[in-house]
Amino acid sequence: MAFSSPGSGACMLSPPLPFFSSSQNNFHSKSLHFNTLDDALSSFNRLLHMHPPPSIVDFAKLLTSIAKMKHYSTVLSLSTQMDSFGVPPNVYTLNILINSFCHLNRVGFAFSVLAKILKLGHQPDPTTFTTLIRGLCVEGKIGEALHLFDKMIDEGFQPNVVTYGTLINGLCKVGNTSAAIRLLRSMEQGNCQPDVVIYTSIIDSLCKDRQVTEAFNLFSQMVGQGISPDIFTYTSLVHALCNLCEWKHVTTLLNQMVNSKILPDVVIFSTVVDALCKEGKVTEAHEIVDMMIQRGVEPDVVTYTTLMDGHCLQSEMDEAVKVFDMMVRKGFAPDVISYTTLINGYCKIHKIDKAMYLFEEMCRKEWIPDTKTYNTLMHGLCHVGRLQDAIALFHEMVARGQMPDLVTYSILLDSLCKNCHLEEAMALLKAIEASNLNPDIQVYNIIIDGMCRAGELEAARDLFSNLSSKEDDRRYFIFIPEGFDLLGWEFMRCKLKELAKIGEVSKSGTKASRPLGGGHGLSLVRPDLSNVNATKRMATGERKRSEEVWIEVGNEAYTSKLKDLSRFLVGRWDAEDEKGPDLRVVEIWANTQWSFCGKVRVAALRDALFLFEFSNKGDAQRVLQEGSRLLKGVRLSLDW
Repeated sequence: MAFSSPGSGACMLSPPLPFFSSSQNNFHSKSLHFNTLDDALSSFNRLLHMHPPPSIVDFAKLLTSIAKMKHYSTVLSLSTQMDSFGVPPNVYTLNILINSFCHLNRVGFAFSVLAKILKLGHQPDPTTFTTLIRGLCVEGKIGEALHLFDKMIDEGFQPNVVTYGTLINGLCKVGNTSAAIRLLRSMEQGNCQPDVVIYTSIIDSLCKDRQVTEAFNLFSQMVGQGISPDIFTYTSLVHALCNLCEWKHVTTLLNQMVNSKILPDVVIFSTVVDALCKEGKVTEAHEIVDMMIQRGVEPDVVTYTTLMDGHCLQSEMDEAVKVFDMMVRKGFAPDVISYTTLINGYCKIHKIDKAMYLFEEMCRKEWIPDTKTYNTLMHGLCHVGRLQDAIALFHEMVARGQMPDLVTYSILLDSLCKNCHLEEAMALLKAIEASNLNPDIQVYNIIIDGMCRAGELEAARDLFSNLSSKEDDRRYFIFIPEGFDLLGWEFMRCKLKELAKIGEVSKSGTKASRPLGGGHGLSLVRPDLSNVNATKRMATGERKRSEEVWIEVGNEAYTSKLKDLSRFLVGRWDAEDEKGPDLRVVEIWANTQWSFCGKVRVAALRDALFLFEFSNKGDAQRVLQEGSRLLKGVRLSLDW
């Protein structure tokens, strides 16, 4: 497409349309205010029938007001009426039209309005392009947004700070932080300088990528250029530091905020409370809440629910209920998440009757349990052997209009398989496949494991052989019975190589080669679980545990760690009911027991099996030499 350039020059700072929650343009910067849509429509009809007709500026103000009320379809309808009455549009009203189409995810129609602008002889402005770029970014079409940005510059139109910010935010949202940084550097070298919003977008993206050092370097650069951080900048950094358990740095940053006359709000305080609770530091979390109140920041439902969850993780249900009651006394109505948190806590300690009572209380108070609530309660029922009650709850869930998700089905499939109801599990699998849900690899893992437990090895092999077309972009585990060669390691290796997904991988599983061909990168590792297979089960004549084969798909950051498997230990809790503790409990316990190490990361494999990742090989060796440990009286066995 060819544009007539308005001429080059300094950074053009045309404010964005309501798509960016700002006013339009200088000469009609104020929109009209209406209490209701009907009021706006009445004004529109009066304008439309006035003689002589009013200025197009009046129509632009009115359309802007309606767009701010988020009635985008109405904007389109009124624009059509303006055309039929012969009201000539200008670039500002057409920009509002583009904005509305983009909000309705109809970017194709928005581009047709751009063509209309050119046909009428108007000049698109930065707002025109910025709105289109935002629309493309919202729909995930980053490549097209970049192409439009380049085309805009090639045609001589100068992007403004909002245009750059829109594109940088879009790149950050899809995880392409490096491209966002390159665009930032290009801004710095030109006439249009970045603002705090742009810096904060990239800082937040770096924090989410766990590149916290780089985030703080960019933060320092921003401050050095005289750009003051805002509450959102600090929120991103505080959240990142909390994830790393860098409590001293969190305190320093909070003090820095106060010194900069930026008071931490309830979001920042709640972030710190949440991180402390996840680390098992519930006492410290209470101290933060006390500090909030002293500083005049009132805790909200999120803060109290986070505290409740912290107590639930520690199996301190009496304390969790006290927080719940305190929240109610303070005038905050508990929501679905609050109830679900308590229900989950009672399920974890097998007090299902109390969990059921809370569920019924929710319903009596006309709160509608969501899918997570049902999943939590069904998992608790299955965990204590009440499969039929879980199935009844499933039917109630469907009858009340809550749609089951893959987690729901996985809970029921797992319990059916473990209770020797393989036929019912297969029927449920067929129902899932016939639905709109796309079963993920975890669903098939459960069925394959159930088949193996039931001795249906040929059926398990057939199902596994049919998985070639069922790709998954996440890490997953496939469980293979020990000693069964047809389904063993060699079969797995050959099958995956056949799919051109991986290269040769040694049987020891200590190193993964570069993936063959295109598609998802895939790395394959088989940890040696010789000592993890509990001798207690062998002695009692029970079937041996399945051997875990770890498949890593499409995750470069994690795949790179596989080159250093000596930092990983596999642990099994020798629990009679073959169930391990909750993952977050294990994380808290591991980081407390092995405090001499850096941050210990934990991944739940299956049942009572966990993967521990240490910062270096020496820490892993030291922990292994210390031998087994106890958590709530149950022994943890460790091996490479």
